[in-house]
Amino acid sequence: MADVMEQMWTREIFWNVGADRRIIVYLLGFVALVFLFYGLYRRYFLWKKLSQNQQSISLDPFWKRMRLLIVDGLLQRRLLRECYPGLMHAFLLWGFIILFLGTITIAIQEDFTLPLMGFRFLMGRFYLFYKLILNIAGLIALVGIMMALVRRYIIKPARLSRGYEDGIILIWILIILTTGFILEGFRIYSLKADWEICSIGGWIVSETLSIIGVQSSGILPLHKMIWWTHLFMAFIFIACIPLSKLIHLLTSPANIVINGLTPPAVLSPIAGFDHSNVFGVSKITDFTPRQIFDFDACTQCGRCQDNCPAYLSEKPLSPKRVIEELKCESLAALKRLRNGKGSGLGTEEEKGLIKDGLLDEDVIWS
Repeated sequence: MADVMEQMWTREIFWNVGADRRIIVYLLGFVALVFLFYGLYRRYFLWKKLSQNQQSISLDPFWKRMRLLIVDGLLQRRLLRECYPGLMHAFLLWGFIILFLGTITIAIQEDFTLPLMGFRFLMGRFYLFYKLILNIAGLIALVGIMMALVRRYIIKPARLSRGYEDGIILIWILIILTTGFILEGFRIYSLKADWEICSIGGWIVSETLSIIGVQSSGILPLHKMIWWTHLFMAFIFIACIPLSKLIHLLTSPANIVINGLTPPAVLSPIAGFDHSNVFGVSKITDFTPRQIFDFDACTQCGRCQDNCPAYLSEKPLSPKRVIEELKCESLAALKRLRNGKGSGLGTEEEKGLIKDGLLDEDVIWS
């Protein structure tokens, strides 16, 4: 009897939607990935083509850089120095990594082991453990996004911006997470799968529906509508990563690998100093590709501003604002380059970043 029960501990992947919709889902996923990689290509074009000051990038020693990626990128060593924002960011990162791995696990079963070998491994006790881990990860990510909303719009630290893009991204993630739990709860309630208590978030939704006394038949069309909404929002989220500040999800880890061994704030010597007529940076194209890449890797967390002596002594300098404005200028220069306006590397009568009004002279002196 126990063996029979364990065979029941699984789920139909496209329940209530129809397995014949699988090809539509895969096509939508393919479109999302096309937008993702095309957006990254556009950014790569920016990093490589915008700069007149080319610079080679070395990944030696490789394993030391990988260690930094794990410690600072995955384990969030630097961010966890501040308890609230560190935990908030770690909850979101770890939660989404586990959810992503869970999605990959489903794909392995549905697209490889099941059709090729007839082997289903997401069942029995392993399935219960799998659902427990994914639900804990989803709840952790949900706590992280609620912490982010509270911090940005209730606590309101001076170092954080509160533009429309920030709010849209946070609400978008919140909807993706909550609709996931709602869908799971609808399925558990409709199938009377009381044994799936390990699906903590979905089980709470199912119990709530039971208390309210909702008819199972009325849930099915609502489930289907929310299922497609959840899917579209997840794929749009993926497609928009290179088009928004979410690009730091990819550029920040890459930046750790590229720049991780370089001492912070080290000044590089000017090449050909004795024969040069230009010293330092006067326009956006004077930055190296690595420095332009750094603009995209900025997470806009504002820690640089909180620790800047000039800003703390009320000088007209915010290092965060400087990076943000340089990033905007690099994107504007790339747009000019793509539109074929002159060289695309600045205005036709460019006088420099300061004289063009991008950065105030007092800011630079500060």
